Amino acid sequence: MAVQPESATRLRLGSHAWLILAPGASVETSEGGEYGWRSLGLGSKSPSFYIRVVERQPLPLVRWSVLDLAGAGELTVEGNRANYQRDLVKLSVSIAVEGNGRIKMVA
Repeated sequence: MAVQPESATRLRLGSHAWLILAPGASVETSEGGEYGWRSLGLGSKSPSFYIRVVERQPLPLVRWSVLDLAGAGELTVEGNRANYQRDLVKLSVSIAVEGNGRIKMVA
C-alpha cells in the first residue's frame, strides 16, 4: 500500500483511506531504510511504507489523528477537544487527563 502525503497533516493510504493528523508534530513517510520493512516469515525482510510521527513533549502526550475510509476532512484541536469535519459529517471528542496521568474520553 502506498503512502502519499497530500499536505503536512494529511496522508493518503492506498486509494480509499486517509490519515489526518493534528498539526504540531514532524511527520516522515518513506519506504525501506531503518524503519520501513516487514517480515512475511522467519528470516525474510521486505521493504514497506511507513509513517513516523516525531514530537518531544512531556508525558502524558495526547496526539489526535483520524483514519477516514470514505474521504479526507479537516481535523482541528482546541485544548482537550478534537473536531473533525468532512462534508456533512461532524465529530467532536474530548478527553480529560486525571491526576495519575490516565487519559479518559469524556462526553
